[in-house]
Amino acid sequence: MKYDNLACIVGGIVTIFALGILYLKDRDAYKEEQKVETPVEAVEFAHDWECRFIIVDGYNGNGEDLKHYINDYQRNTDHSITFVGRDGLLTTIPYPYFQIIPNPRPKREE
Repeated sequence: MKYDNLACIVGGIVTIFALGILYLKDRDAYKEEQKVETPVEAVEFAHDWECRFIIVDGYNGNGEDLKHYINDYQRNTDHSITFVGRDGLLTTIPYPYFQIIPNPRPKREE
């Protein structure tokens, strides 16, 4: 009886130690995954223009994604966005038919 209790205590300590090691190993692997600096999809949309944002428009393109290169946009109360398009007109895209990507290209130094 005495050894049964001791075996349970030792087994519990070993189990807790093993779970702690597995947790730390998984946490380190997660941190390594998060170290990606620029997402792959952001590089795909990179543009030489000196704009701050690239808006991928899935609403106005008739089935294809349009890209808008802009410096400013406004988030509306219904979660849509509005910005001045290339043609000088206000463009509104309803949520969730857009993706906002910060331009990954650094600004050129002059």
